[in-house]
Amino acid sequence: MELAKSNLTMSSREIAELCDKEHKQVMRDIRAMLEQLKQGTDLYLGQYESNNRKYDEYNLPKRESLILVSGYSITMRAKIIDRWQELEAKGQSSLPNFNNPAEAARAWALQYEQNKQLEYERNEAVHTKAWISDKKTATAMNTASQMVKKVDKLEDELGRGKNYKAVKAIPWLLDYFINTHTMYSVVGRKLSLLTNQMGYSHQEVEHEQYGTVKAYHIDVIEAFKHDLDDDLNHLGKFRK
Repeated sequence: MELAKSNLTMSSREIAELCDKEHKQVMRDIRAMLEQLKQGTDLYLGQYESNNRKYDEYNLPKRESLILVSGYSITMRAKIIDRWQELEAKGQSSLPNFNNPAEAARAWALQYEQNKQLEYERNEAVHTKAWISDKKTATAMNTASQMVKKVDKLEDELGRGKNYKAVKAIPWLLDYFINTHTMYSVVGRKLSLLTNQMGYSHQEVEHEQYGTVKAYHIDVIEAFKHDLDDDLNHLGKFRK
């Protein structure tokens, strides 16, 4: 019986540093990768704290991190591979000393608990699959899923969805800026500029007062937020 290996991961911030890229670019690349892998963009998502604020980051296992950098340059890939070798070497050096009875006992106890947890999760998965196999339940779940997708699409079309948001629908905007008409216009121009720079496109959504307004992709909005956090004087005329 072998001790389970620790789940080593590499953060998106570390990948950005090793590859000499901006963190927001690496985050964007990871989201695109996870979408193509059909794994969901929330998988491996975590947070880190900086300047008393929390920011999103990804913590990727070895497989996903190597898939990510497969499109990067050879030099960048080499740095990531070298770093993984360091992490794995440290993981191996942390194995318990089985010549020490107390340490060995703790290791076996930990492994036992891990195996019990895996068994529980496996049984839960079996029960869940059996439950979903019921045709009526599966149909109801599929209907609910389709309704959620329709709501998400409608939210996007109204400029307050998960993927696209109009300026006034950005939830944190008034934490940074004074609420003025000019501020919204200036922020809109900044987001339009970032949209072009990042290779994204905006959406035109209906607005009861102006007819239509622009809605921007959440990656662009996140990049703008990072710019604000990195430079406290950015758009300082309108800041709180």
